[in-house]
Amino acid sequence: MQKTLMWVGIGLGVIIVEVGISYLLITQFANKKPASAIEAVEVLVIEDAEQPAEEKESDPAEEKESDPTEEKESDPAVKVTDDDFDPEAVYTLADFVVNPAFSEGKHFFVSSMVFAFSDPENAERLTRREPLLQDRILDQLGKRTFTFFGDYNNRDALKEELAQIACDVLGINGGVKVYFSKYVLQ
Repeated sequence: MQKTLMWVGIGLGVIIVEVGISYLLITQFANKKPASAIEAVEVLVIEDAEQPAEEKESDPAEEKESDPTEEKESDPAVKVTDDDFDPEAVYTLADFVVNPAFSEGKHFFVSSMVFAFSDPENAERLTRREPLLQDRILDQLGKRTFTFFGDYNNRDALKEELAQIACDVLGINGGVKVYFSKYVLQ
C-alpha cells in the first residue's frame, strides 16, 4: 500500500511539473501572431540620422578643396531643406515611448526628438511647459499606427506636426524645427 501511495505521489508531482512547463511554453510561444510583412523586421533603429548640421562632427580628412569649375554631383535622394535655418537653442525630449494605435500593446515606438528654435527664449519657456508638450505629443502619436511609423515617407510630415504642436504649446507662429536623434520601432 505504501509503495502504491509513493508512486501516486511521484506521478502527481511529475504531472504538476509538466503542466507548469506546458503553461510557460504556451504563454511564451503560442500567443504570438504570425509576422506580417511589416512585423518581419523586428527592430528598426535609426539613430543620429537627422540631426542639425551644427551637431554633426566633421572629419578634416574628409574635407577637400573643391574646384569651382568642377560640377558637383547631386544625389536626388538627398533633400536639404534647412539651409536657411540656424537654431539659437535646442530642447531634447529623450526616449519618448508610445504604443501605436491598434497594436494591442505588442509594438512600441521610441524616439528622441530635438526641437530647434530660432529664439532661445522659446527653449526656456518649453522647459516650463514640457508636461503639456508631452501630453499633446502622446495624444497625437497615439493615433498613429505601426504601419505609419514604419513608412519612411511619413517622417517629414511627422516632424512638421511635432513642430506645430510645439508652436501651439508656446503660442508662437514658427521658428521651430524638429529632428529625430532616435527612431526605434518594434
